[in-house]
Amino acid sequence: MITLHQFPSCFDIPNASPFCMKLESYLKAMSLPYATAKGFDPRKSPTGKVPYIELDHDTIADSHFIIRKLESTVDTPMQNGLNSRQQAETVAFMRLLEEHLYWVIVYSRWIDEAGFTLWCNGFQKAMGIPALAFKFIIKGIRKDVTKQLHGHGMGRHTQAEIYQLGCDDIDALADFLAEKPYFYNDRSTLLDHCLYAHICGILSMPWEYPLKTHTLKKQNLVDHYHRMMQQFFPEFVKEDIAHG
Repeated sequence: MITLHQFPSCFDIPNASPFCMKLESYLKAMSLPYATAKGFDPRKSPTGKVPYIELDHDTIADSHFIIRKLESTVDTPMQNGLNSRQQAETVAFMRLLEEHLYWVIVYSRWIDEAGFTLWCNGFQKAMGIPALAFKFIIKGIRKDVTKQLHGHGMGRHTQAEIYQLGCDDIDALADFLAEKPYFYNDRSTLLDHCLYAHICGILSMPWEYPLKTHTLKKQNLVDHYHRMMQQFFPEFVKEDIAHG
């Protein structure tokens, strides 16, 4: 049995972290039995971050390495059937999502004043941290996030430039998906799980900002998101978002 450690649900979606959401839907897609751990303590993670899992007395962190480990243990890996070009495209687009677009999402939540207060309210409620303590905690987190964005390079740009970079990513993803229901064949593969988790992280935030507005114009991405949610988390499906 796999024990999954991740953030609690918030904003009426399975998880505000695309990495946690990608991993959990992978577990569902592969019919791997798992239980979500009660409580939340990233200090027990080898990297100090979530998600991480406990499996056969081992603790494995980072969704990439968790899935890589699980793919080596199942009879029919999710990526079976993809040719070398499709495998390469998967790596490239997942890097775009997780190492670039993700940081635009982070900026929209932690730095952009248009969303920061609403993000903090939802995050505080989900984590169950007393309001007074949260005021002190959030200052430290925002300071750390600012440093991380600056170190990455994303935070060195203007707000308009940051959102333009994110919109460029969305354009590339929409063009590559085109009119297909999934990226490859007639079933979801890892790139599908990575994409919809990030799209969820963009569309589900209860405020308006340029990246969300632009993404809603890409009906194929919205439909893909809805398709994946209906399959793996039907209890969280929102018809208003699904239809743009």
